[in-house]
Formats: sequence, C-alpha cells, structure tokens
Amino acid sequence: MSSDSGDDEHDSSSISMTATLDSKGNLVLVPDGKPVIGFVPDMPNVLIATGHEGSGLTLALGTAEMVTDMIVGNPGKVDFSPFSIKNRF
Repeated sequence: MSSDSGDDEHDSSSISMTATLDSKGNLVLVPDGKPVIGFVPDMPNVLIATGHEGSGLTLALGTAEMVTDMIVGNPGKVDFSPFSIKNRF
C-alpha cells in the first residue's frame, strides 16, 4: 500500500471479541469450547492463542510449543488445523 501523504504504510485493523459467562459463572470465549490457536486470516503477522476456558495454566506448555512451532515454521507434534480460527465460527 502506498501513500502520497506520508502516512504509515500499514493498514490498521481491529478485532472485536466478546467475553460472556455461562450459567455457572465460567468465562466462555469460544462457542465450541476448543482453544483458538494460530494465525488470524488476512493478518499474517498476528497469531492468537485464546479460549482455553479455565484450563490456561494446564494447557500453557502445549500451547507455547504449538505457537513456537507455528512461528518458526515447524510441522509440530499435533495437527494445528483443529485449533485454527479459519472456518470455525
């Protein structure tokens, strides 16, 4: 993207997320209850790891390993596709 006015050459984008509580007071972030881990479509430099729904500490090491593999381009020990945001919501 070029700009004649000298503005920043990067597009600005925003992501809106809503947090809700279920009937037991648990924080529910994703409809299917599965974490979202991976790159955001149309934003190749943005990677998210969210929606662990109370299991964040338990899943932290596995999530960190997946994120690291995604960033450096390793194939990973597990299939990344079930955690992708693409085509899930």
